[in-house]
Amino acid sequence: MNDDGRSCVVEDRTPSEVPFEGNGIIVVQAAKTSSSPPPPRPRGQGHHIDVKAIPGTAGWNFIKFPAQTTTGVHNTDSLDFNVILEGSVDLILDDGPHRLGPGDAAVINGVDHGWQTGDSACRMSVVVIATPPLD
Repeated sequence: MNDDGRSCVVEDRTPSEVPFEGNGIIVVQAAKTSSSPPPPRPRGQGHHIDVKAIPGTAGWNFIKFPAQTTTGVHNTDSLDFNVILEGSVDLILDDGPHRLGPGDAAVINGVDHGWQTGDSACRMSVVVIATPPLD
């Protein structure tokens, strides 16, 4: 979120590779949390979707968006780790669309967001960690 309270890309980077015990395995830490459960989401303007989970619990989902699909802008009480497996999708934030393709990842901390596919479907892997609801 920016200083005006709008959802936006905060960081765009390629994570560093770190050798693991010298046997050819490489570890790339894409993201991490600093508390458990993560803190509540910022206030949003979009439709709220209840993730129906206890704060601190996690779920791992595979989501398939058909071609030419748009979700409404929404927010959740969760921290979502999204990885695009196949196809492409636009992550819609207040600062505009951000195209994601295979291997791209996005961490969404409950801010207002939506999804929009183009001419092809998109499949993603999403780990959802429930956060405390706003008061």
